[in-house]
Amino acid sequence: MLSDEDKRRIETEERAKLERAQELEAEEARLNALESYRTAVKHALVHSPRPSSRVWWFVGAAVLVAGIAAYVLLPSASNPGFDDFSGGIATRDLIERCTQDVLARLGSGYDFPTPEERRTQITSDADGKRWDGWAAPNIGDANERTQFSCQYTSATRDLRTEIIQR
Repeated sequence: MLSDEDKRRIETEERAKLERAQELEAEEARLNALESYRTAVKHALVHSPRPSSRVWWFVGAAVLVAGIAAYVLLPSASNPGFDDFSGGIATRDLIERCTQDVLARLGSGYDFPTPEERRTQITSDADGKRWDGWAAPNIGDANERTQFSCQYTSATRDLRTEIIQR
């Protein structure tokens, strides 16, 4: 007969063999799962649909339309139609009214600054808007500029033009 100590040793050995077999079985299942996943990924990469020429044509057309829309809709530095409503009057309206007032005082035949130059000459604040500009005769010496100041007051909606230097 076997002693109690031998029985316990045999039971411990058998339990260890069974646990080791279960661990090996679990490891084999994990490796099989990894291998099947790798196979599925390789298959998906090899057989994935590639963008057709139609897709690239559509992308190119969309980029072209977006570029044209941005060119047309976004303001540019050379766009003479810049406008803002600060100071209680649109910049375009201030320029128009001041130009008419200056021409009424000086007579016709004068040129005014380019839109780029006007951007630096027009200032505005909460009380109104001011254009400190010049007018040059379009016939004769263009260096003989007449300086003027045109002030719009938003509280009274008055426009006051002063000829500073002639």
